[in-house]
Amino acid sequence: MSERIRFDRTKFDSKGRNGYVGTTGINVVDLGEELFLEPITTRGINSEACRIVLPKSAITALVEALEEIAPVQATWPRARSGEQGPDHLSTPARGAAAAADRERDPNPHRSNPMPHYIIERQYLLPVYQHLAVEAPDLDTACREALDDGEHDWEDAQEDYESSRPTTIISAVEIASEEEWVIATKSQYERSGLMYDGRHELIEIPREFTERDRLAELAEILERNHCGTARVLIDGDDLERLKSMAGMQVDR
Repeated sequence: MSERIRFDRTKFDSKGRNGYVGTTGINVVDLGEELFLEPITTRGINSEACRIVLPKSAITALVEALEEIAPVQATWPRARSGEQGPDHLSTPARGAAAAADRERDPNPHRSNPMPHYIIERQYLLPVYQHLAVEAPDLDTACREALDDGEHDWEDAQEDYESSRPTTIISAVEIASEEEWVIATKSQYERSGLMYDGRHELIEIPREFTERDRLAELAEILERNHCGTARVLIDGDDLERLKSMAGMQVDR
């Protein structure tokens, strides 16, 4: 049994065994005498890379400590007997309620409204670490360096200067105006809509995705008719091949 608590993406990411995890919620797993607390990623997936074990006997103390740090403030008027607050509404109903509070479209009957999309983008951020390893040979040292059980990532460094370009990972089209209102509210709502299983992922044009280097190499070779005779590769293709091989490109 588990319970998911969702919220907007946090300012600071969770930190797991393989680095940092963008967090949009907490998944609470009931294990009898204990609870597992694990982050929910920006894709709406429970991450097992970062876990906290909490004895149920410590729940009261934890709640009291949290209330001291951030006292709970009511954001909705207390419901009178027989009434329910907005939290009981379904997602579409909450979207309709939110739509009533938004400024109305000055031209709600336009015949050709623009499509609405939720797009997931990412950039890959290298995380590096320098390890001091004592081993009988290099192979053994390398195997130990790859073992997260032998060396944690506590003092790892993020290399922003070597981060990969931003790419588009996935996209869905939002046809419903009610759902679009929800999508404009928060990262949490957008993640829920993108991965709720009701919206089909759209194929992303190749120019916006990270190209596979082997496929790109094959394309360059085919374009220059390599394999049919001796050929000369120059210009942009030569510069790209050098870049792929880590060689210096003349400018």
